[in-house]
Amino acid sequence: MAGPRGNSGAFFISKKDTHMALAYAQSLGDGTTRVFTVPFPYLSKTHVQVKVNGVAVSYTWLSETSIQTATAPAAGAIVDRRRVTPRDTVMVDFVDGSTLVESDLDLATLQVFYLAQEAFDLGEASLGVTEDGSFSALQRRIANLLDPTQPQDAVNKRWAETAMTSQLVQATQKASDAASSASASANSATASAGSASTATTQANTATTKASEAAASATAANTSKNTATTKASEAAASAADALASKNAAAASADAAAQSAQDAALFDPSSYYTKTEIDTSLGTKLNSSAYTAADVLAKIKTVDGAGSGLDADTVDGLAPSAFPVSTAQQTALNAKADSASPQITGMATITGGGEALRIITSDTTSDPYLSFWKATVRQGYIQHRDGSGDAAGFRIANDLSGDLLCLPNDGGIVFSHDGTNYREVARMFTSGQLAVTFGGLLTVAHGLGYKPTQIAAYWTPTTSYMNWSNGQEMLLGGSIDHSGSEAGYGVALWADATNIYCRMGAVNVMALIPDRNTGAGSSSRPSAADSKLILKAS
Repeated sequence: MAGPRGNSGAFFISKKDTHMALAYAQSLGDGTTRVFTVPFPYLSKTHVQVKVNGVAVSYTWLSETSIQTATAPAAGAIVDRRRVTPRDTVMVDFVDGSTLVESDLDLATLQVFYLAQEAFDLGEASLGVTEDGSFSALQRRIANLLDPTQPQDAVNKRWAETAMTSQLVQATQKASDAASSASASANSATASAGSASTATTQANTATTKASEAAASATAANTSKNTATTKASEAAASAADALASKNAAAASADAAAQSAQDAALFDPSSYYTKTEIDTSLGTKLNSSAYTAADVLAKIKTVDGAGSGLDADTVDGLAPSAFPVSTAQQTALNAKADSASPQITGMATITGGGEALRIITSDTTSDPYLSFWKATVRQGYIQHRDGSGDAAGFRIANDLSGDLLCLPNDGGIVFSHDGTNYREVARMFTSGQLAVTFGGLLTVAHGLGYKPTQIAAYWTPTTSYMNWSNGQEMLLGGSIDHSGSEAGYGVALWADATNIYCRMGAVNVMALIPDRNTGAGSSSRPSAADSKLILKAS
């Protein structure tokens, strides 16, 4: 009895289907997988369509029940395989007087049956009325929905976000304006009260200064009369007295102006001429200095020791600073906890070792840490000792992950306190000779029993557009004893070796053409083939 295509016994491994139906299948891409099953029957391979995220893609048939896309669909992409039976033409046209045969009747019946299945699939995947009278979207998105016009219309995401955002912005702005107005009013009231109090105080102080200025003027006039009497001091004293008189008069005018402007001056902040002369005479070594002499003395700091006379600079002792290129070279830019921090970008150049962290004892384990403000983000450290926690460590404080190269060898990855040793070790054999029915034993050197093992075929030179070094994963399974005359491969391993046995048929499984995907007309022999074993 004739039947539909797509019932081959061959199998391939693909991502788990996200939805099963009568005439289509959907899977999620992972960025790597290219082989997908076709789990439904069909009348012709031309009736099967393959789309990725709704766009038709190129593919080839590997068997009656599996296809291979030209490129691997991206991770999360929906890979849709769907039967589309012709619905505008009949595949069997009965003619009066013709002989009815089973294949024609089956074909005509299956065309109608498949069209019914496809219609049923479309109905099941469409919006439907539930028992409570509402429409169900079957946990799927509703796309291409227009903006609402009536109060009871459904809304799309763009319209909802735009409307809500506009209302939220308006409400937020009004609240912010109200808060700003209240704060400004309170600040204005406080400032007004403070200004009134300050003005009163300044006026009183200015009045006092005016009285003091008047007294200073009287004293200056007395000094002037005394200076006139003393002939030997006449010139200098007269000049000083006149200057004092003029300064006193100016002070009186300034005090009066200060009273009007409500300005505040502290008399203790000023020195008299006599005080200035006395201070300068005590501090300077010579009886007379020019302005240039004084400026040169101020700019020159000449001391012993570190070269600085100041007790501290920004709170740091002079010993914290290297003071010459020679000393910096001798110190080799060393620093400790008492020395200043480096802010901004620091550049270290050198032909060999450029940065060294040294502990002050033989028991500490120094480390280099990374901070964002006051929060540590991670660190790099070397710890003495043995075990999974000792060795060169790189830690991420944010994720709780830690990568360690232990002192006793290997690699340890730690997540949330759990250690995973040997996470990066993998064994790959060279190209091995193929022996059908015999047991192949290969030492893997991992030091533990691997959890993943696989066998790959590569041609000795070239075969079906495959070149030496291009690998194809071998599938199928046979009995470990080697008595089975099959085309599969038996693989197992222990802590020392990988064991491989191929079926006792003296030829390989069918190898598809690497360019077209079509099966070979003959199976490659042992001379045509090489075997590669991998474990991790």
